Parts: sequence; structure tokens; C-alpha cells
Amino acid sequence: MIPMKKFNRGFTMIELMITLLIAAVLVVAAMPDMSATIERNRIDGYRADLIRDISFARQEAITRNIPITICNSADGASCTATTDWKLGWIVFIDKLSGTSGIVDGTDQVLKIHSAINSQDKLQATENYFQFNSRGWLALPLPSGSANTDIILTTCSKDDNFIKGVLVLASGRPVASRVDGSGDDYVKTGVALSCP
Repeated sequence: MIPMKKFNRGFTMIELMITLLIAAVLVVAAMPDMSATIERNRIDGYRADLIRDISFARQEAITRNIPITICNSADGASCTATTDWKLGWIVFIDKLSGTSGIVDGTDQVLKIHSAINSQDKLQATENYFQFNSRGWLALPLPSGSANTDIILTTCSKDDNFIKGVLVLASGRPVASRVDGSGDDYVKTGVALSCP
């Protein structure tokens, strides 16, 4: 019986180089889609954070039977008097003995959200809003607006992606939806726009 020769089954250097070249081309081709996906996920994340914190504030108002306020905050300890929420926001117990919408006296901060990506935008129709002990928006709204809904809009740096949250007078937050034309909207027929 003649012993059989064993051949090494491996890649040659040329085969390895061609494989690496093809992999590099595929990675480069996928890069724009990957960055768009990351950007879209970041904007979706901001909307999810807002909904979670608004729901938390509403639930705390009902559970504790006291007013709870959510406002934009640059330092995590006090409210900022602007409708630009990109620097972050806080949820706090807003006792009736103090000034509404201001962390003062014995008010207690319950939750802090840090700033979002500095290139993205987060705008609201109000600089703060409050839930009463029944979980409804406390009216009148801070600006004295007749509109009983609050809209928070978040946009990517180039306005490629936009998401929003509508806070109804009942206190319930509603996520924006995409209609048939591809526009994101929070009220039927009113598409969101970036600030």
C-alpha cells in the first residue's frame, strides 16, 4: 500500500489579499447607511427618554398626590427659562408653597437627564410643564397659551431625522408617527418641523 500525500488546504497570499479587498469595499459601501442608522437610533432614543420621564413625572404626581414638574435644566438642579431642552431636563416635586416651575424651598429633584448630543436639537412649546395630583397637565400652561397640548420635537444635526412627543391635556405622552407621505407628525395633518 502506497501512502497518500497530504496537501495543506489553506489560502494563498493572493486569495487572502482579494478577500480583504472585497471586505474593505463592502465596509466602505456600508458606512453611510451605518451612520444614518446611528443618527436615527439616537433621535429615537431621545424620544423614548422623554416619554419615559414624562410618564414617570405623571405617575409620581398621582402616587404622591402633589404637583410634579418637568423642566429643561442645564445644571440638573434648577430650571432654565427657555424652550430649548437640549441641555437636559429634570423632574421635581413642585410644592404649592413655592413658585410653580422653579425649584425652590423644599422642592425635591426626583430625576435628572443629562444634555443630548450638542449637534442635535430638542425644542418644546414650553420651558416647563406640571402634572396635578390627578396626572393631568396643570392649566393654564406656563406661557398662558390657550393650546392645552405640549409638543417636544427632537431633530438630528442636519434635520434628516425628526421625532416628537405630544403631551395631551390628560397628561398622557404620545409618540409621533409617520404618515403615508413619510412626514413625522404628532397631530393629524400637522407634520413636525425642526426648529
